[in-house]
Amino acid sequence: MRILFTIILLSPLLFGFKVGEILPQKLQNTLNLENDKITLVHFFASWCHSCEKELPMLNSLTLDSHHTIMIGIDIDTDITKAKKFQEKLQLHFPLINDTNQEIVKAFNPVAMPALYYIKEGKILKIISGAKKEILHIIEEDLKSFR
Repeated sequence: MRILFTIILLSPLLFGFKVGEILPQKLQNTLNLENDKITLVHFFASWCHSCEKELPMLNSLTLDSHHTIMIGIDIDTDITKAKKFQEKLQLHFPLINDTNQEIVKAFNPVAMPALYYIKEGKILKIISGAKKEILHIIEEDLKSFR
């Protein structure tokens, strides 16, 4: 019985955030979230081949900056590799280099890449793994959130 109770208590730490959960204020501040906007938080790494395919699509995404912003979280521990990867892809949205992996450990995504929709600190949706139709999915999701 104690083991089950311990697992229940630790499960949020093991599985990360879920849809509907509110991020801790410290994490909201780290991500510089704006309450009145939907923030797309995209986790990626240079070693992730699916990320390398998906990032150029996200880079081409045109967002209504009055309602939506995107932040990329590069989880590479080697800053040199991270910067080289980012330069290669010419990413033009704001980036955070999470070399100490504090942010990714807090979110603990189940797959890479991972995309989180957040508004007012609340997780609206999570997309795990690369999607061929990611641009269409994001456009449809953003319409549904308005």
